Amino acid sequence: MAKTQFVEGSYLTPTWCNSVYYTGGGHVHDGGSDDGHASLINLTSNVSGVLPQANMSWAPARGYIDGYQMSYTVGTYACSIAVTEGTARDSTNAYNITATTSITKNIINAAGNAFVTWTVGNGGGGTAVISAAALWLHVFVIYNPVSDLTDIFLDTELNGSNRPITYTYVRRIGSIWIEDIGSGRFGIKKFRQYGDKFSWEAQNLSYSKVGSFAGNVLYDATMLSPVGVNADVYGAVKYNQSGTVTTLRMGNLNPPDEFLINSLGTPGSGSWQNSYFQLMTDTSSRLRLKEDGGGTGSSVVVYTSGYYDYRGKQ
Repeated sequence: MAKTQFVEGSYLTPTWCNSVYYTGGGHVHDGGSDDGHASLINLTSNVSGVLPQANMSWAPARGYIDGYQMSYTVGTYACSIAVTEGTARDSTNAYNITATTSITKNIINAAGNAFVTWTVGNGGGGTAVISAAALWLHVFVIYNPVSDLTDIFLDTELNGSNRPITYTYVRRIGSIWIEDIGSGRFGIKKFRQYGDKFSWEAQNLSYSKVGSFAGNVLYDATMLSPVGVNADVYGAVKYNQSGTVTTLRMGNLNPPDEFLINSLGTPGSGSWQNSYFQLMTDTSSRLRLKEDGGGTGSSVVVYTSGYYDYRGKQ
Protein backbone atom coordinates (compact mmCIF):
# COMPACT_ATOMS: atom_id res chain seq x y z
CA MET A 1 0.00 0.00 0.00
CA ALA A 2 1.26 3.48 -0.80
CA LYS A 3 2.01 5.74 2.17
CA THR A 4 0.57 9.22 2.58
CA GLN A 5 2.61 11.87 4.36
CA PHE A 6 1.03 15.00 5.87
CA VAL A 7 2.84 18.30 6.16
CA GLU A 8 2.23 21.11 8.64
CA GLY A 9 -0.88 23.09 7.71
CA SER A 10 -2.50 20.30 5.72
CA TYR A 11 -5.95 18.95 6.54
CA LEU A 12 -8.34 16.14 5.66
CA THR A 13 -11.38 16.43 3.42
CA PRO A 14 -14.26 13.95 3.20
CA THR A 15 -13.41 13.23 -0.45
CA TRP A 16 -9.79 12.41 0.33
CA CYS A 17 -10.81 10.28 3.32
CA ASN A 18 -13.07 8.22 1.07
CA SER A 19 -10.12 7.54 -1.20
CA VAL A 20 -8.37 6.00 1.78
CA TYR A 21 -11.17 4.71 4.00
CA TYR A 22 -13.36 3.69 1.08
CA THR A 23 -16.75 2.10 1.57
CA GLY A 24 -16.09 -1.18 -0.19
CA GLY A 25 -15.27 -4.45 1.52
CA GLY A 26 -11.65 -3.75 2.27
CA HIS A 27 -9.46 -2.47 5.06
CA VAL A 28 -7.79 0.93 5.20
CA HIS A 29 -6.10 1.52 1.83
CA ASP A 30 -5.63 3.94 -1.01
CA GLY A 31 -8.83 3.14 -2.88
CA GLY A 32 -8.24 -0.39 -4.12
CA SER A 33 -10.57 -3.27 -3.38
CA ASP A 34 -9.25 -5.70 -0.78
CA ASP A 35 -11.01 -8.60 0.92
CA GLY A 36 -11.60 -9.65 4.49
CA HIS A 37 -12.43 -6.44 6.32
CA ALA A 38 -15.67 -4.71 7.16
CA SER A 39 -17.02 -1.79 5.16
CA LEU A 40 -16.53 1.70 6.59
CA ILE A 41 -18.78 4.75 6.66
CA ASN A 42 -19.00 6.95 3.58
CA LEU A 43 -17.49 10.13 4.99
CA THR A 44 -18.69 12.34 2.13
CA SER A 45 -22.31 12.02 3.24
CA ASN A 46 -21.77 11.11 6.91
CA VAL A 47 -19.51 13.78 8.36
CA SER A 48 -21.66 14.82 11.31
CA GLY A 49 -19.63 14.41 14.46
CA VAL A 50 -16.64 13.18 12.48
CA LEU A 51 -15.01 16.07 10.67
CA PRO A 52 -15.25 19.88 10.80
CA GLN A 53 -17.47 21.25 8.07
CA ALA A 54 -17.11 24.46 6.11
CA ASN A 55 -19.14 27.39 7.53
CA MET A 56 -19.90 25.46 10.72
CA SER A 57 -21.56 27.77 13.28
CA TRP A 58 -19.30 28.30 16.31
CA ALA A 59 -21.21 28.10 19.59
CA PRO A 60 -19.01 28.99 22.58
CA ALA A 61 -20.08 28.42 26.15
CA ARG A 62 -22.83 30.47 27.76
CA GLY A 63 -21.46 33.79 28.97
CA TYR A 64 -18.40 33.74 26.66
CA ILE A 65 -16.73 37.09 25.98
CA ASP A 66 -13.41 37.99 24.38
CA GLY A 67 -12.20 41.48 23.50
CA TYR A 68 -14.71 44.34 23.80
CA GLN A 69 -12.36 46.35 26.01
CA MET A 70 -13.46 49.89 26.83
CA SER A 71 -11.52 53.11 27.19
CA TYR A 72 -12.57 56.74 27.49
CA THR A 73 -11.60 59.52 25.12
CA VAL A 74 -10.94 63.05 26.31
CA GLY A 75 -12.00 66.43 25.04
CA THR A 76 -12.29 69.11 27.68
CA TYR A 77 -13.38 66.16 29.85
CA ALA A 78 -13.96 62.44 29.29
CA CYS A 79 -16.94 62.49 26.92
CA SER A 80 -16.71 59.43 24.62
CA ILE A 81 -15.83 55.75 24.84
CA ALA A 82 -14.03 53.47 22.41
CA VAL A 83 -14.67 49.71 22.40
CA THR A 84 -12.25 47.29 20.78
CA GLU A 85 -13.27 44.49 18.44
CA GLY A 86 -14.48 41.31 20.11
CA THR A 87 -16.86 38.36 20.25
CA ALA A 88 -19.45 37.60 22.92
CA ARG A 89 -22.37 35.24 23.42
CA ASP A 90 -25.60 37.21 23.62
CA SER A 91 -27.60 37.38 26.85
CA THR A 92 -30.00 34.62 25.75
CA ASN A 93 -27.20 32.24 24.70
CA ALA A 94 -28.58 32.20 21.14
CA TYR A 95 -26.08 34.17 19.06
CA ASN A 96 -22.40 35.17 18.87
CA ILE A 97 -22.11 38.96 18.53
CA THR A 98 -18.88 39.89 16.75
CA ALA A 99 -17.32 43.24 15.92
CA THR A 100 -14.31 43.13 13.61
CA THR A 101 -13.26 46.75 14.20
CA SER A 102 -13.32 49.10 17.18
CA ILE A 103 -16.37 51.34 17.71
CA THR A 104 -16.38 54.81 19.26
CA LYS A 105 -19.52 56.37 20.71
CA ASN A 106 -20.14 59.96 21.84
CA ILE A 107 -21.71 59.98 25.30
CA ILE A 108 -21.80 63.62 26.43
CA ASN A 109 -22.13 66.73 24.26
CA ALA A 110 -19.49 69.44 23.89
CA ALA A 111 -21.14 71.63 26.53
CA GLY A 112 -21.08 68.75 29.00
CA ASN A 113 -24.72 69.21 29.93
CA ALA A 114 -26.54 66.53 27.88
CA PHE A 115 -26.16 62.94 26.76
CA VAL A 116 -25.83 62.23 23.03
CA THR A 117 -28.73 60.06 21.90
CA TRP A 118 -27.84 56.87 20.02
CA THR A 119 -27.33 56.92 16.27
CA VAL A 120 -26.05 54.04 14.20
CA GLY A 121 -22.37 53.40 13.61
CA ASN A 122 -18.88 54.41 14.62
CA GLY A 123 -18.70 58.03 15.83
CA GLY A 124 -22.44 58.28 16.44
CA GLY A 125 -24.31 59.01 19.63
CA GLY A 126 -24.35 56.28 22.22
CA THR A 127 -27.07 56.59 24.85
CA ALA A 128 -30.73 55.98 25.42
CA VAL A 129 -32.96 59.05 25.68
CA ILE A 130 -32.17 60.16 29.24
CA SER A 131 -31.42 63.42 31.04
CA ALA A 132 -27.84 64.18 32.03
CA ALA A 133 -27.12 63.32 35.65
CA ALA A 134 -24.58 61.57 37.86
CA LEU A 135 -25.47 57.92 37.27
CA TRP A 136 -24.36 54.53 35.99
CA LEU A 137 -24.61 53.78 32.28
CA HIS A 138 -24.37 50.14 31.26
CA VAL A 139 -22.53 49.48 28.01
CA PHE A 140 -23.88 46.91 25.55
CA VAL A 141 -22.81 45.38 22.27
CA ILE A 142 -25.94 44.98 20.14
CA TYR A 143 -26.62 43.20 16.85
CA ASN A 144 -29.22 43.73 14.11
CA PRO A 145 -29.73 40.44 12.20
CA VAL A 146 -31.62 42.14 9.34
CA SER A 147 -28.96 44.74 8.51
CA ASP A 148 -26.12 42.52 9.82
CA LEU A 149 -24.79 45.42 11.92
CA THR A 150 -23.02 45.31 15.28
CA ASP A 151 -23.04 48.47 17.38
CA ILE A 152 -22.59 49.85 20.91
CA PHE A 153 -25.42 51.20 23.07
CA LEU A 154 -25.54 52.68 26.60
CA ASP A 155 -28.55 52.44 28.87
CA THR A 156 -29.57 52.93 32.48
CA GLU A 157 -31.41 49.60 32.29
CA LEU A 158 -29.30 46.54 33.12
CA ASN A 159 -30.75 44.52 30.23
CA GLY A 160 -30.44 47.27 27.61
CA SER A 161 -34.20 47.28 27.10
CA ASN A 162 -34.22 50.82 25.63
CA ARG A 163 -32.04 49.83 22.66
CA PRO A 164 -33.38 50.20 19.08
CA ILE A 165 -36.00 47.51 18.53
CA THR A 166 -34.34 46.06 15.42
CA TYR A 167 -31.24 45.11 17.42
CA THR A 168 -32.46 41.72 18.60
CA TYR A 169 -29.31 40.46 20.31
CA VAL A 170 -27.60 42.21 23.23
CA ARG A 171 -24.79 41.63 25.73
CA ARG A 172 -23.57 43.89 28.53
CA ILE A 173 -19.80 44.39 28.26
CA GLY A 174 -19.28 46.80 31.15
CA SER A 175 -20.51 49.99 32.81
CA ILE A 176 -19.30 53.57 33.19
CA TRP A 177 -19.93 56.14 35.92
CA ILE A 178 -21.05 59.61 34.86
CA GLU A 179 -19.84 62.13 37.45
CA ASP A 180 -20.90 65.68 38.16
CA ILE A 181 -17.88 67.86 37.39
CA GLY A 182 -19.54 71.10 38.46
CA SER A 183 -21.27 74.09 36.86
CA GLY A 184 -23.97 71.87 35.40
CA ARG A 185 -21.51 69.71 33.47
CA PHE A 186 -20.90 65.97 33.53
CA GLY A 187 -18.12 63.65 32.42
CA ILE A 188 -17.11 59.99 32.39
CA LYS A 189 -15.17 59.07 35.52
CA LYS A 190 -11.73 58.09 34.27
CA PHE A 191 -10.95 54.39 34.45
CA ARG A 192 -8.70 51.66 33.13
CA GLN A 193 -9.95 48.26 32.01
CA TYR A 194 -7.85 45.08 32.10
CA GLY A 195 -10.14 42.21 31.10
CA ASP A 196 -12.72 41.99 33.89
CA LYS A 197 -10.79 44.41 36.11
CA PHE A 198 -11.83 48.07 36.19
CA SER A 199 -9.57 50.49 38.08
CA TRP A 200 -10.38 54.10 38.91
CA GLU A 201 -7.60 56.48 37.98
CA ALA A 202 -8.46 58.37 41.16
CA GLN A 203 -9.83 56.29 44.02
CA ASN A 204 -13.27 57.25 45.27
CA LEU A 205 -14.07 58.24 48.86
CA SER A 206 -17.11 55.98 49.28
CA TYR A 207 -17.78 56.06 53.02
CA SER A 208 -16.73 58.26 55.91
CA LYS A 209 -17.96 58.24 59.50
CA VAL A 210 -15.48 60.11 61.66
CA GLY A 211 -15.87 60.31 65.43
CA SER A 212 -19.34 58.74 65.47
CA PHE A 213 -18.87 55.11 64.41
CA ALA A 214 -20.54 53.15 67.23
CA GLY A 215 -19.64 49.66 68.39
CA ASN A 216 -21.93 46.66 67.80
CA VAL A 217 -23.93 48.51 65.12
CA LEU A 218 -24.22 47.44 61.46
CA TYR A 219 -23.38 50.13 58.90
CA ASP A 220 -23.79 49.83 55.13
CA ALA A 221 -21.18 51.42 52.87
CA THR A 222 -22.11 52.12 49.24
CA MET A 223 -19.11 51.53 46.99
CA LEU A 224 -18.49 53.04 43.55
CA SER A 225 -19.29 49.95 41.49
CA PRO A 226 -22.05 49.23 38.93
CA VAL A 227 -25.54 49.22 40.38
CA GLY A 228 -27.52 46.05 39.67
CA VAL A 229 -24.34 43.98 39.56
CA ASN A 230 -22.59 41.83 42.17
CA ALA A 231 -19.17 43.42 41.70
CA ASP A 232 -15.98 42.20 43.34
CA VAL A 233 -14.85 45.53 44.80
CA TYR A 234 -11.35 46.30 46.03
CA GLY A 235 -9.98 49.29 47.89
CA ALA A 236 -8.67 50.57 51.21
CA VAL A 237 -10.21 51.09 54.64
CA LYS A 238 -8.92 53.32 57.45
CA TYR A 239 -9.96 52.66 61.05
CA ASN A 240 -9.42 54.69 64.20
CA GLN A 241 -10.83 53.12 67.37
CA SER A 242 -12.26 55.19 70.16
CA GLY A 243 -9.98 53.92 72.93
CA THR A 244 -11.06 50.38 73.79
CA VAL A 245 -9.81 47.03 72.51
CA THR A 246 -11.99 46.54 69.43
CA THR A 247 -12.18 44.74 66.10
CA LEU A 248 -13.51 46.16 62.83
CA ARG A 249 -15.19 43.72 60.47
CA MET A 250 -16.13 44.30 56.87
CA GLY A 251 -18.07 41.94 54.64
CA ASN A 252 -21.02 41.18 52.39
CA LEU A 253 -24.59 41.92 53.34
CA ASN A 254 -25.92 38.46 52.52
CA PRO A 255 -24.47 36.00 53.17
CA PRO A 256 -22.03 37.56 55.66
CA ASP A 257 -18.49 37.08 54.42
CA GLU A 258 -16.64 38.82 57.21
CA PHE A 259 -13.12 40.01 56.62
CA LEU A 260 -11.02 40.91 59.65
CA ILE A 261 -9.64 44.40 59.15
CA ASN A 262 -8.07 45.04 62.54
CA SER A 263 -7.26 42.27 65.01
CA LEU A 264 -6.65 44.35 68.17
CA GLY A 265 -6.19 48.02 68.90
CA THR A 266 -4.29 49.69 71.66
CA PRO A 267 -6.62 51.26 74.26
CA GLY A 268 -6.43 55.01 74.20
CA SER A 269 -3.99 55.13 71.27
CA GLY A 270 -6.32 56.87 68.83
CA SER A 271 -4.08 55.80 65.94
CA TRP A 272 -5.30 55.12 62.40
CA GLN A 273 -4.86 51.64 61.00
CA ASN A 274 -5.08 50.91 57.27
CA SER A 275 -5.95 47.77 55.34
CA TYR A 276 -6.69 46.57 51.82
CA PHE A 277 -9.91 44.68 51.08
CA GLN A 278 -11.60 42.82 48.24
CA LEU A 279 -15.24 41.79 48.71
CA MET A 280 -18.37 41.12 46.65
CA THR A 281 -21.09 43.78 46.84
CA ASP A 282 -24.82 43.23 46.71
CA THR A 283 -26.69 44.57 43.67
CA SER A 284 -27.00 47.96 45.38
CA SER A 285 -23.17 48.24 45.50
CA ARG A 286 -23.08 47.87 49.29
CA LEU A 287 -20.72 46.31 51.79
CA ARG A 288 -21.28 46.02 55.55
CA LEU A 289 -19.19 47.34 58.45
CA LYS A 290 -19.27 46.47 62.14
CA GLU A 291 -17.09 47.26 65.12
CA ASP A 292 -17.08 44.52 67.76
CA GLY A 293 -17.01 46.19 71.15
CA GLY A 294 -15.89 49.77 71.48
CA GLY A 295 -17.82 52.89 72.33
CA THR A 296 -19.46 55.50 70.14
CA GLY A 297 -16.57 57.60 68.93
CA SER A 298 -14.57 55.47 66.47
CA SER A 299 -13.86 56.50 62.85
CA VAL A 300 -14.03 54.52 59.59
CA VAL A 301 -13.18 55.74 56.08
CA VAL A 302 -13.51 53.50 52.99
CA TYR A 303 -12.16 54.10 49.48
CA THR A 304 -13.10 52.28 46.26
CA SER A 305 -10.04 51.69 44.09
CA GLY A 306 -11.86 49.60 41.49
CA TYR A 307 -13.79 46.40 40.94
CA TYR A 308 -14.02 43.18 38.98
CA ASP A 309 -17.11 42.99 36.75
CA TYR A 310 -17.60 39.52 35.22
CA ARG A 311 -20.01 40.96 32.62
CA GLY A 312 -22.46 38.13 32.36
CA LYS A 313 -20.04 35.22 32.58
CA GLN A 314 -21.46 32.08 34.16
